[in-house]
Amino acid sequence: GLDVIDFTNPTGLSWPDDITIHHKFAVVDYDYPESDPLVITGTHNWSASAESRNDENTLILHDQQLAKEYFDETAIIYSASGGGNSVENLNDALSIYPNPVSTLLNIQSDELISNYLIFDASGKMLAGKNHLDRKFLSIDVSGYQKGIYLLRLTTAKKGITIRRFVVH
Repeated sequence: GLDVIDFTNPTGLSWPDDITIHHKFAVVDYDYPESDPLVITGTHNWSASAESRNDENTLILHDQQLAKEYFDETAIIYSASGGGNSVENLNDALSIYPNPVSTLLNIQSDELISNYLIFDASGKMLAGKNHLDRKFLSIDVSGYQKGIYLLRLTTAKKGITIRRFVVH
């Protein structure tokens, strides 16, 4: 998913002074083997400069065990930076599969989904539906170009949740 934990510098100094965390990786669906778990890492800073000017490297590693190890490392980093003793598994209540997807994107939630919106990487809204009140959805993405998309879901208990999915 695209739930991001933003670590702030515990000394109160602005970054990069006294850097305590500079980890650049994302873990996708480590606990859903049917969705091709992966780790995205490398020198890439995930910024406009990294996209257009810098010579950055991005590794996309398709391996469930490696994804699990990176997720476990996230819990250690989070705890060490003052974030608590564990990272909540954000996938427990919400499943999006398969990811990557080519035809139907399935969404399963423990609570009722009231609406969803889909955005492309530029932020343009491509689709959405309101007043759903369902725990399971299938969305046809077969007409989408290959790329990365954001799915914005709203539920009563969690509010807005944003997840990333890939169309291939």
